[in-house]
Amino acid sequence: ILKPSYGVPHATAIYRMDAFGRVHRTMYVNNGLHHDVVEMTKGGNLLIATNSLEGYCEDAVAEVDVKTGKIIKQLNMNDIVTEESVKDSADWAHMNTVSYDKEDNSVLVCLRNLHSVLKIDWATNELKWILGDPFFWQGTTMEKYVLRPVGDIKWFYQAHSSFQMEKKYKEGS
Repeated sequence: ILKPSYGVPHATAIYRMDAFGRVHRTMYVNNGLHHDVVEMTKGGNLLIATNSLEGYCEDAVAEVDVKTGKIIKQLNMNDIVTEESVKDSADWAHMNTVSYDKEDNSVLVCLRNLHSVLKIDWATNELKWILGDPFFWQGTTMEKYVLRPVGDIKWFYQAHSSFQMEKKYKEGS
């Protein structure tokens, strides 16, 4: 089931299935979904990579209510990334992954075409920080959000996946 977009067609259905492939629920996503769907909490709402279709594609993240299948919140990266010079194509953001951190109610989005990972407060839509090569953002309106590296860093470009990982270590190791 595909939805035309400014780039490539995207799926419009989410199927909740069991291990045997039996479909228990079908949810329709009007603007399509691509690349990533994750549970915000075990058995809870879904966080999806979607499209604003406001001149752009692969540029939004949305929360889907698993009981109703309705989108209860959608956040357009065009509203978060205020630097107009980086919006140079219909697929300027190309969101590849989304993840949710319940500890601080934030989302991480991996924007492949911006070579960056953004952390956004899900309640307020406030941009917390950007992880990416500071040179890419130098002299832009977004520069103040870029994390500053300590030491020599080998930067990533065209990233396809990002997740926050908890560092667990033993004392003395």
